[in-house]
Amino acid sequence: MTYLANSRNSFLRRLADVAIILAMCWFAAYAARAAELKVPQQVVAGEGFSITTSGSGSETFYLVGPAHAAKRDVKLGEPIEIAGEEVRAAGRYVALLGKGEGAVRAVFHVAAGKPAKVGNNRPPSAKLRSRLARVKRWVRASGRRAHFS
Repeated sequence: MTYLANSRNSFLRRLADVAIILAMCWFAAYAARAAELKVPQQVVAGEGFSITTSGSGSETFYLVGPAHAAKRDVKLGEPIEIAGEEVRAAGRYVALLGKGEGAVRAVFHVAAGKPAKVGNNRPPSAKLRSRLARVKRWVRASGRRAHFS
């Protein structure tokens, strides 16, 4: 009779241990999902976008890229708006939420956008054309070789 009682207590103890382990795993998975970052699949340089967050509370957000680094406090559960000026250079960016080992990290790549308008793509002025013509005539008349770079 005592053998049955001991085995029953042992079974209940094991069942309780399994239940506690399952509860701990569930809580760890819940805590790990408390704050998440979801970045867009495609980001173009110079164009703004938003990063969605999950969780509740407030946290420190870091954005580190090839030509820019930013730090700000954000509220979890609300999207983080990234301005076009913050991602003006193409390359690899890292978004961090939190500090230390518990920080949530998302890596994304920014593709090159349309080239900026170049301001010096107009033809030379009449004054500059006449100066160039005079230099060319002088070079021809003097018999020297001109090296223009």
